[in-house]
Formats: sequence, structure tokens, C-alpha cells
Amino acid sequence: MVDQIRVLMITSEWPTPEYPHYVPFLVRQVEFLRRAGVAVDVFSFRGAKKPINYLKAWKRLRRQLKNKDYDLIHAQFGQSALLPWPKRLPLVITFHGCDIQGVKRSDGCPTLAGRVLQLLCKLIALKADAVIAVSERLRRFVPAA
Repeated sequence: MVDQIRVLMITSEWPTPEYPHYVPFLVRQVEFLRRAGVAVDVFSFRGAKKPINYLKAWKRLRRQLKNKDYDLIHAQFGQSALLPWPKRLPLVITFHGCDIQGVKRSDGCPTLAGRVLQLLCKLIALKADAVIAVSERLRRFVPAA
């Protein structure tokens, strides 16, 4: 008998009572994986562009990783991939757009925070075990290892 793979999905975009309709495709993905026999736990947090929120989430994630065994971590959105460092498990990152491309103003120019996010995403992509881009167009933003 094959053991069930155990995945921890990290995301800053999971539905909450305040945001019940946030990115329904993530909920569908988790449901699909579970139906396919994958054990998926979701670690959600709200970064809200505040470094302190990331630090708090990083500490909470450390506790969860200490208390449960996982085979791999799947970070949805590049900013979520910052939390599992230093990396101890295989890491898959799914980039969705504004993370790896950077956040832009209404005139199309990148914001300072968007540039920082883009740089961090590119650096972390180089250290990931696998990278998924949700569209072919996004692949050009992902650095080659």
C-alpha cells in the first residue's frame, strides 16, 4: 500500500469570514487534491503588506512544521513562499501574476513595493524545487536556474 502524500499549502489568499469569496480556485484545487487522495493542510495568513504579519505567520508556521509531518510545501503566490525559509522540505511555488510581475500602479508603472516583491519572488524561485506559472506569458518572468 502506498502512503498518502502530505502537502502543506501556504497562501495569503484563503477565504475567511471577512473575505468569503477570495480566490475560489484555491479552494477548488484543495478539494480536488483531497479527492485524488492527497492529504492537504492549508496554512493561511494575511500579509497585508505588513512585515510584522509575515514574521508572525513565519513563527506560527514553524510551530506547525514542528508538530506535523509533511512531504512538501506548496506556496500559492510568491509572497507565501517567503515563510518556509530556511527551507527544510521540498518547495513548489505557484506564481499567479502580480507576485512575479510586481504590483503596478494604475498607469502601469511598478510601485516600489511591487519591485521589492518581484525581486524577492525571483530570488526565491531560484531556490525552489519546482515553479508553476499559471500562464505561458508568466514564464518569461521566472528566472532560469
